[in-house]
Amino acid sequence: MPKSDPAHSPDKILVRPGGVLVGGEQDIDSLAVELSRLAPDLEVLIEPVDRGRSFAFLAVLNVVLPWVEGYLAARAIDTVLHWARRHIRSEHVHDQNVRPIDVTIYGPNGEVLRKVRVTAPDTTS
Repeated sequence: MPKSDPAHSPDKILVRPGGVLVGGEQDIDSLAVELSRLAPDLEVLIEPVDRGRSFAFLAVLNVVLPWVEGYLAARAIDTVLHWARRHIRSEHVHDQNVRPIDVTIYGPNGEVLRKVRVTAPDTTS
């Protein structure tokens, strides 16, 4: 469950990267832009990357949505997973040993809407 955050509200999407997400802030910013296009009335907040205290084989991406179901929730989930697969593909070009990304998407009350380990690149554009 994501940690409680007073900044999270029904008009925000919260992105919490962690572990070792190669590509850094610029790549996470591209996810924020995609989510902003999906729901232009909402603010997309990106928390600073939590790299943890030890070596992590996995990259971690947690996203908190203001919706549990419906069209926007489904589109947001698809957007995040598509982004993660594209991220893997772009890193695979540079490194054959790309770390998988554990993606967890939460609803507004901390319920898990989707949990996926992305290991294969997206072959679509």
